[in-house]
Amino acid sequence: MQRAPYFVLVCLFFVGLVSAVVLPSSNAQNWGYIAGSVVDANDDAPIPGATVVIRGTNYGTAANADGSFQLRLPAGAYAVMASSVGYVTYQDSVFVRRESTARFDVRLEVDTINLGEVTVEEEVSRVEPGVYSIEPKDIERIPGPFKDVFRALKVVPGVATNNELSYQYSVRGGGYNENLVFVSGFEVFFPFRPRQGEQEGLSLLNPDLAERVTFYTGGFPARYGGKLSSALDVQYKKPSDPRPRGAVYGSLLDAGASTSGSAANGALTWVVGGRKARASRFFATQDLKGTYEPDYTDGQGLITYQPSSRLGIEVLGM
Repeated sequence: MQRAPYFVLVCLFFVGLVSAVVLPSSNAQNWGYIAGSVVDANDDAPIPGATVVIRGTNYGTAANADGSFQLRLPAGAYAVMASSVGYVTYQDSVFVRRESTARFDVRLEVDTINLGEVTVEEEVSRVEPGVYSIEPKDIERIPGPFKDVFRALKVVPGVATNNELSYQYSVRGGGYNENLVFVSGFEVFFPFRPRQGEQEGLSLLNPDLAERVTFYTGGFPARYGGKLSSALDVQYKKPSDPRPRGAVYGSLLDAGASTSGSAANGALTWVVGGRKARASRFFATQDLKGTYEPDYTDGQGLITYQPSSRLGIEVLGM
């Protein structure tokens, strides 16, 4: 009567041992393989890296350098997809049998994309060395106590200055009086204030009135002759909109206002501006001796009248 439990335990041990040996071998018999190659349909060249995946599953692989591949799968029917960049995706069904290899060779067609008509036009962009175009809006972004055209030139290669506050500059080692300055075609022979103290204020050029600023550091045209170092050409605005426009700005150190407009169908144009700089507020914090009041006030304007295509009158006042 006491041997029955012992006999039951021995039977259970043998049943477990048989299950551990037989079941894995039976599961192994439920697997098979898919093997083949992926080549170009035009010249049968192998397509390395082509993707072979089983649709609806996580099974997949990539083709070798010779285009061959092999994939182990459970026995059953599958939808196999082969694809590669620049080729049309290929799909077909394959049945995988136990302990056997199903052949799956793929010939991918080149994917052709029809584009519309493309027109190529030549655009000549001539870049002259030593010629720099400065946008008036960029002048406002340059750090400094005042927005000034001359101070904007200090960021140009070859331009040097010995005083951050002064608007005097030298180009390629030349003197400050060797730089030519034009404003709307009018030459400004001495674009500096008579007193040294006023050079820490504003220069004679008002960036609010400027439309285009071109700076030549060398090789400038013959019409800019007469100087050795550089030429600065500032073109003031000639508005075509008949509606008057204006702008006002202000800070703790300076303030200004400008207006522009046109009349007579654009034959008459004007742009006028005024500025006031109080650099003394800045220098009041410094230890200075003597009378030193670098305050500056100016008014400028350009009036143009062109009654015909051959006749034009321009008046510049500073």
